[in-house]
Amino acid sequence: MPKMKDSDIEWIREMPISWNSAKLKYFCIINSGNFIPNNDYDDEGEYPVIGGNGINGYCNKVNIKNCLVIGRVGALCGNVHLVDKESWVTDNALTVIASEDIINNKYLYYILKAYDLNRIANRSAQPLITGTQVGNIEIPIINKYIQQQIINFLDKKCNDIDFVIKSKETTNEKLKEYRQSIIYEAVTKGLDKNAPMKDSGIEWIGLIPQSWSIVRLKHSSILKGRIGWQGLKANEFITEGPFLITGTNFSNGIIDWDSCVHITDERFDEAPDIHISENDLLITKDGTIGKVALAVNCPDKVSLNSGVFVIKNNGNINYINKYLYYILLSDIFWTWFRKSQNGNSTIIHLYQEQFYNFIYPVPATLTEQLEIVKFLDKKCADIDAVISANEKTIEKLKEYRQSIIYEAVTGKTEIV
Repeated sequence: MPKMKDSDIEWIREMPISWNSAKLKYFCIINSGNFIPNNDYDDEGEYPVIGGNGINGYCNKVNIKNCLVIGRVGALCGNVHLVDKESWVTDNALTVIASEDIINNKYLYYILKAYDLNRIANRSAQPLITGTQVGNIEIPIINKYIQQQIINFLDKKCNDIDFVIKSKETTNEKLKEYRQSIIYEAVTKGLDKNAPMKDSGIEWIGLIPQSWSIVRLKHSSILKGRIGWQGLKANEFITEGPFLITGTNFSNGIIDWDSCVHITDERFDEAPDIHISENDLLITKDGTIGKVALAVNCPDKVSLNSGVFVIKNNGNINYINKYLYYILLSDIFWTWFRKSQNGNSTIIHLYQEQFYNFIYPVPATLTEQLEIVKFLDKKCADIDAVISANEKTIEKLKEYRQSIIYEAVTGKTEIV
């Protein structure tokens, strides 16, 4: 490790004694991108349109080449992209053009990755990073030869790490597909491979066991949700009292009670139809549609905010809530939902009348339903354990990559 000195820069701390530092604004031109109207987008356009989150389309005009692009607004502001070809950068991003005789774009890219720009975002309703903030960032200045050596080192290290991350992500995607196939097979074909089968009459369900039935949700269940005039606003939430469930409280098939807000007893009492009991089945109908959860370990007083249905058995057909939970997780629901949209991709709502017409298969006995539930609980838990382990590995690899970048661009790793 080279001989170090205190940089007097909080984020850098120590750096090699021969290194200097300067603010970006002294050798970079920082501007906002430009607005592009929707009718200028062209799927067959020659040039990428780049916003804060990367490429979001194509067009036939250019406003930049060879620069860094920084997301300047929204939850992911601070994202950094290296642009090495002619492009159009939108007004949701900042462009940074560095003086080539002082700093290599790729080296600056790694520096800004190490800095983590998101931490300087103005934390308002809409997080924002300004060009002034970026310009005032003080960074290490070193000769171009050392910059290139650091780039070469980090390219190799990051590529190796990214390869493993990508492999883990691909494995998880395949595991999720496998989990879906197991769920679909169990809730359409059952567990007895020798059971006689019949045509369900539903294209996306196919054959089902002869003893099973096809039912519509309206014949088996009652849907309840918070009606419009009862909608709750954030300023009504309190720190103690009855629990209020929203779609954001759904976590791995159950409700995360610790994340729930609370409401007054008066607001709880005004809507008895949506009082939630142990093991009630819930599904989101707005925003991220189709998230499903069971109310496990349910507190005494729980209600719903708008955006969530509770599905209750109407007594006409015997079914286990956890069985219907798996039905709603399966491709049976998602295929039906896509078909029910009639090609209208702008609808982002699960309507009660529409949902009542959802069709699904039901085993004849509760015993068979319970066997399927137990089978899927075990299979899904095993798969989810592997997925979770991979996700933890991915997070550790990302942290490791970040630490390698930081150590290299601040001179704490001896490279040359």
